[in-house]
Amino acid sequence: MYKMKFPNLESDICIIGSGPAGITAALEIAKSKKSILLIEAGDFSPKDITPFEAEEHGIPTHLQAHRLRMFGGTSGHWAGWCSPLDASNFQANSFENMWPISYEEMIPYYDEASEYLNLHSFRADQASHQRINDKIGGKRFYFSSPVTRFGVQFKNAILKSKHIRFLKQATLVDFSVDQDSRVQSAIVDIEGTRNQIKAKQYILACGGIENARLLLNFKKQNPNVFQEDGFYIGKGFMDHPHFYNVGRLISTGFNRILNKSLTDEYGQTHKHQNFLQLSPEVRKEHDLLNSVLRIHDSAPESEFEEQMAQTLKNNLNEPWSSSKSLVFMTEQAYSADSSYVELSANKDSFGLNKTKITWNLTEKDWDSYLRSINLFKKEIEKQNIGYVKINKTFLDRKAIPSAGPHHMGTTKMASKRSKGVVNENLASFSVPNLYVLGSSVFPRGGCANPTFTIVALAIRLAKHIEKTLS
Repeated sequence: MYKMKFPNLESDICIIGSGPAGITAALEIAKSKKSILLIEAGDFSPKDITPFEAEEHGIPTHLQAHRLRMFGGTSGHWAGWCSPLDASNFQANSFENMWPISYEEMIPYYDEASEYLNLHSFRADQASHQRINDKIGGKRFYFSSPVTRFGVQFKNAILKSKHIRFLKQATLVDFSVDQDSRVQSAIVDIEGTRNQIKAKQYILACGGIENARLLLNFKKQNPNVFQEDGFYIGKGFMDHPHFYNVGRLISTGFNRILNKSLTDEYGQTHKHQNFLQLSPEVRKEHDLLNSVLRIHDSAPESEFEEQMAQTLKNNLNEPWSSSKSLVFMTEQAYSADSSYVELSANKDSFGLNKTKITWNLTEKDWDSYLRSINLFKKEIEKQNIGYVKINKTFLDRKAIPSAGPHHMGTTKMASKRSKGVVNENLASFSVPNLYVLGSSVFPRGGCANPTFTIVALAIRLAKHIEKTLS
């Protein structure tokens, strides 16, 4: 028996994790007047991050610098970038993994998510790809303005809700399951005592890496629960590799073509930025991963660049607008063999194994990246936007990317248990009353910061759970 400090922890739904996913799910489910226990391992401000210590292999991910153990999660230092996934990301390609749901199904949830993220008149049915021609255009990234700090903006709503009970410094250490592999209770450490939380449904919403770590520990302690879906727990870790200064753009036309103020049909102006993006048709024709090219102002680095700028100025009869550095942000293909999360031999203070993470790019990734960057160069120069010079280090596949940090894919969504960890409704294939929520369920990362999609999925899951409990 556990020494229980809180003996009456029961609810309809138990949500583990109070980042953007957990908070959104709690507030949405509360609308149906179901009882909710929302638990958070941290406090209202970031404190101990030692459970996030990880053994890293391959490309550095710098996990401790990117994660926050607190109410509101990593929205506490989120930069506010918002863009939906492209419709093409939900379609099949040779990279095999695809979402078991359609983009059209996600549209209403993106619209609702925009309210949480202070994008007050965003419309998901309006294309985020702004065409220059049939080959290239701009992908629109909005800014949450002001940036939604979930732990600040929704603190009162959570604490004052009649249907939500919030527990801080409450760390999940295990699940107790019955003979049908249904969760009977969540075993939670609260201030040094072990307590049981009993609920009808459980939602694990602890982030792209922590979801996998907790499930791997659960699998280790309950080896007979998972079937073939257990193979995918932790597999296929993905990020959005960022190649900074991948090349140079000597241009007079970029601002003229892309950096325009966006005004929608309601006459409201949003903060946004457009990045260059190959059209969906080009990506499909050449079988490419999704990617964008971000342009930064900078001074010419050589006499050649000065001469090229003067040539462009004379030919286009437009003012000189400086040399620009290029940032290449791209999708990564799901690979169970090259990038993954597993358990290290080291344990945290609760007796759970810590994280061991391996992050690498495959030959297939690099092949797509090089073909994409050459197509960008071809179309930029063809449209007289400017001249592009790609760095040799990148062309030689020796460039080391920076992390997004957008942690995805480690408990991926699939249409059947032989392909993933959760189904289209985010329910575990092996544990029927356990849901997994967050970027860990992404089978593809597309080329958009994940927070927008995470919040949209949280709203979608809340509506599904409301139906199952009604």
